[in-house]
Amino acid sequence: MSSLRDRVLAVMPPPVAAENHGWNVFEEFSELRPPGDYSWLIETYGAGGIEDYITILDPGGDGNFAGSVRQETETARATWRQFNGSAATGTKLEPIVWGVTASADLLCWNPSRADPDEWTILVWSRSSTLWHELPFGVLEFLVAIVDDSLHPWLLGDVGIKGRRSLRFLGFEEERRSLINDVDPWA
Repeated sequence: MSSLRDRVLAVMPPPVAAENHGWNVFEEFSELRPPGDYSWLIETYGAGGIEDYITILDPGGDGNFAGSVRQETETARATWRQFNGSAATGTKLEPIVWGVTASADLLCWNPSRADPDEWTILVWSRSSTLWHELPFGVLEFLVAIVDDSLHPWLLGDVGIKGRRSLRFLGFEEERRSLINDVDPWA
């Protein structure tokens, strides 16, 4: 995983200080610990946005500003049942969300393995209205976007595909900018 971490750090410099997030809410909600790559991402960057397209959700927040794992998981599970996700992927357990996109795609984990570090990615693609399972974790998913190696139909309008550098902005920094009528992404 070290090389994946190095790759993410190379394309997306972390903020000076990551915001603090409560892991206990994630663990109480899911009854499991989060995967190690997601934990590293949150500890290094915090919850927030990548290029105003992907939102890395807060594992323990109340979601007042931009959503939390708990809130978005409720949405994902309703979508999972509505569009028969278990039939599409062969996965029986309902997903746990770790991120969303500006195109209303849901970025989830398949929690069917006992070890969270072995969870795969489930993506609800709004553009195809299908669930897709990818055989890797969060960091590999982010690197695949940058490397432009995901199927073109998987996510909606991906303006970040193939970019050599990405900007990350924590929720609090984005909120402060918006309060001051400044577009933080401009």
